[in-house]
Parts: sequence; C-alpha cells; structure tokens
Amino acid sequence: ALGRLSTDALELDREQRRRLYNMGVRCLQDLWRLPSDGLRKRFGSAFVNQLHKALGKRPEPQKYYQPPPAFSSNYDLPCEVENMQLLLPVLEEFLAQLVDFLRRRDLCTSRLVVSLAHERQRSTTITLGLRQPSRCQQHLLQLLEIHFNNLVIPAPVVALKMQVIRFDAYLGESGELLQGSGKNSGNPERLDLFMEQLQARVGEQSLRKIGSIAEHCPEYATPQQDPLITAKQSHKRRHTDNPRPFWLLPEPQILKVHAGKLYHQRPLKILSGPERIETRWWSGTDVRRDYYVALEENGSRLWIYREKNGERRWFLHGIF
Repeated sequence: ALGRLSTDALELDREQRRRLYNMGVRCLQDLWRLPSDGLRKRFGSAFVNQLHKALGKRPEPQKYYQPPPAFSSNYDLPCEVENMQLLLPVLEEFLAQLVDFLRRRDLCTSRLVVSLAHERQRSTTITLGLRQPSRCQQHLLQLLEIHFNNLVIPAPVVALKMQVIRFDAYLGESGELLQGSGKNSGNPERLDLFMEQLQARVGEQSLRKIGSIAEHCPEYATPQQDPLITAKQSHKRRHTDNPRPFWLLPEPQILKVHAGKLYHQRPLKILSGPERIETRWWSGTDVRRDYYVALEENGSRLWIYREKNGERRWFLHGIF
C-alpha cells in the first residue's frame, strides 16, 4: 500500500527531489527496488533509515508524552487547631514529600503556597517566594515557621494544603570535601586523616594519586602512587607549556580517516599542533609521534597523534 505513494510524501529537500526526478523515480516502490548501499551513498543514511522505518525494518522509538510536574498535598485535621505550632509537624511531612518529589525529577522550587482551611471562613493563604530556587527541607520549614509566628488566623484550622506554583531546574553546587573554615580547612593533618579513613574503607589499592616525573612519553610521565607516601621535596623544574589532558586512555584508539577528514565519533577539527615527541629508543619500544589538540563537533577537546613511521595512522590518546 505504501509503495503506491508518491515520493513527495518523504521529507526531502529540493536537491533530493531533483535527483529522484532525474532518476525516473516517482513512487516509493521504485525506491525499494534500488539497492540500499547505492541510495545511502547518493542520499545519505537519514534517507535510507526513513525508508526502512516505513517498512518496519528499523525500530522507530517514540517519545511518550510527559505531563508537566505538579505537586499538591492536603491533610484534614482530626480536630480544630488554634495553636499554629501544632501544625508544623504536618507541614514538615508535606515538605519531606515535596523534597522527595523534587529530587526524583532533579527539580527545585521558588514559589509554593500553603492554605489553611477554616469552618465558614475563607482560607488563609501563605505564599512562600524564594529569591533562589531551593529544595532544602530545613530551609523551607524555617521560612514557614517564621510566617506562622507573624500570622493571625480568623478561625481555627481544620485542614492544610500545600501546592507548588513554580518549578525550577536544579543547579547543584560542590561542597567542601573536608568540613572547616579558615586555616583549619587546609590542614594537612586533617587531610591525611581523611585519606587514611577513606583508604581503610575502599581498600589500599583503590585510592591513588597521580605523580609527575621527568619523562617525555605521556604513558610514563604520570604514574600512579600511594597517596599516603610523602614525596621528597624536588628542585623546581621547568615544565612544558604545551597542553596535557588529565585523562589518558589505557590504550590509544585508532581514528578513522574518510575523504581527508578525521573522525572519532564525529568529525574532528585540529586546533593546535603538531608537538613532536621522540623518545624511549633505548628500550626497543621507541615512540615517534606528532601530537595535536582537536575539537569534536559536540565541543569535546581531544589529544590525538599521528605516527611518524609505518602506516602513519591517527590515534586518540587523551581527553581534556
């Protein structure tokens, strides 16, 4: 049934439509008679994938509808309450539910409303507006408690309701690894104590530090060391200004070259280089490479090199 449809049913640009017309292709069944490799070469992978999805040969994941977040919680009191302090445990339970709701969705809030219902009276409303979005239960409870201290209610409370008016994306901040302030926060003894406890918990070989030695070959320049061994004070050395990535791959990965362009997962663009490294000729595993800093389409900066000898292949060695 689909084969009788015109090629106009496809999402094609003007150039692709012109090519199909010149090829004498008018219907989808004419396309399905052609080899996929030839179509992929002339029209691209997206075009062939679209045809395969129409036939069910390729899965087509669907994006399910996700309703916007909404939080509302209410509680009917067993009796009328006039003392506002007795309502705080109920609000604390509301906030615990709210914080769990926000954490599961990686959200926070900057505006919520607490309503106090009365018999034969209009509800008393407390609007809590925050200058910065938050999901800290203790902070929100403290603000509500301050509002309660300044609140005058017209009648006893019979029910409570909490509703979030505005949701915001959560932006986390890194806290201090070691608690403290001033001079104590950078105390070497406190850091050693912390590392000893961590090493005892995760194992001696699980906690390592990266050293730096005078070695041209990148694989040998940053050995792993025991973090509890204090290194001797070395003389001040002059280090290279060339960029070095913190993350070196265990084994360099071969990069693809197609039509004169380098590819990792996406096309690469060389930003700087070359930096030539020739070393370790005495060990029988001599290194002769030209290093470059490359940029991937997604913004990742990569440290790549090309062999000087042999097949002169390209490799990915590190990631910035």
